[in-house]
Amino acid sequence: MAERQDNEQEYIFRNVQLFKNDTLGTGSYGAVCKAKCDQLLCAAKLLYPVFFQIAVPDPGKEHRRLFIRFETECAFLSHINHPNIVQYLGTYRDPDTNAPVLLMELMDKSLTHFLESSPGDIPYHIQVNLSYDIAQALAFLHSNEIIHRDLSSNNVLLIAGTRAKVTDFGMSKLRDINVTRLATMTTCPGTPALMSPEALNEPPVYTEKLDNFSFGVLLVQTITRQFPNPTDPFKSRELVDPQFPNQAIQANVPVPEIERKQAHISLIEPTHPLLPIARHCLKDRDVERPSSRQLCQTLEALKKTARYQESSQQGLHQIIREKDQQLQANQ
Repeated sequence: MAERQDNEQEYIFRNVQLFKNDTLGTGSYGAVCKAKCDQLLCAAKLLYPVFFQIAVPDPGKEHRRLFIRFETECAFLSHINHPNIVQYLGTYRDPDTNAPVLLMELMDKSLTHFLESSPGDIPYHIQVNLSYDIAQALAFLHSNEIIHRDLSSNNVLLIAGTRAKVTDFGMSKLRDINVTRLATMTTCPGTPALMSPEALNEPPVYTEKLDNFSFGVLLVQTITRQFPNPTDPFKSRELVDPQFPNQAIQANVPVPEIERKQAHISLIEPTHPLLPIARHCLKDRDVERPSSRQLCQTLEALKKTARYQESSQQGLHQIIREKDQQLQANQ
């Protein structure tokens, strides 16, 4: 039996089937497969069996940390309910391994797969819609003092290529709202290409603006359909020696994030409305980046523009044409 308690709401499934051969995706420590909860098709996240072959896990070993990460994600999702966050359905014990299984709503595909499989540029109104959905999820998380810490195109799932939901909260952390200094984490999670400069420090120090930086990278990726490949974060440059002004020294200096990602950014037309938002998110200093609430407001305003309306109408006409062609083919 799998169940969920959320305030006064509870979901109970009498029968759960795991279709382990029908894999939806894989990660470093587990896989997602299709499942069936009573008559509801859903997704199930399982840890790889190898992590259960040791009878007494050593708390200091890597596999134990993976257990904790998985348990954290289950506990986190059990208290979250938002239209732009993948819906938690409950937990279940795999009868084969007695391992915990996370049950979630079934989505169509990841943003990564959507971008890679698209035959051409993503229509402008779809770019805005997906970006707005992601920003809405971040605004909800941040308003509850939660930092995702691993926002990437792999962790954004889509329905019909038009609706986006954020998932994978194994790295999420609550900010300590009782301190005024920046929240300091002990480990650096996430995908390096999407991480902000302060998150790559040792030790990493950051706020929710880390997620907004990653959001800026996602914007560029959504527009170009290419995974970010930034240059090195440091560059060797010749500087004047402060002790000996007549001499020069070689030093490694940080490269601005916009410069690191310039090859990627240069693929976007200069007048693209999402480009200024992306550049704003990619500021080196977190205090200069917009809040997630500001991102929602800006993206919502774009939905009222002529360019968005025109793109949306073209998309509607395309759907009608495709349906007509399908009807003719079936006659």
